[in-house]
Amino acid sequence: GFSALQVKIRFSMQKRQERDLAIDTLRKAELLLLSGRLSPADVQKAADNAQAAQEDFDNARRIAALGGVLLRIPDPTARDAERILGQRQQLQQPHESPTPRNN
Repeated sequence: GFSALQVKIRFSMQKRQERDLAIDTLRKAELLLLSGRLSPADVQKAADNAQAAQEDFDNARRIAALGGVLLRIPDPTARDAERILGQRQQLQQPHESPTPRNN
């Protein structure tokens, strides 16, 4: 019981570190894109890796589902990760053209 929980926590911490590293890599890739040193495809690859790392971490931090309640290991850096990945997803969504107004 307790030993398995400790292993699960360590594994989750490792996945969180991997996620944070992938997000840092994405941020650096976006800066290099702005400076003309990387292509948009390279940045997309970094974004895909960051999203995959986020999903891996989300799966790793699940402990159990009891009575319809999901127990998970806390994520102290969740806000930063969600903000960065959320901004990236907003930029990727197609924007609707504003309809011209006739005054």
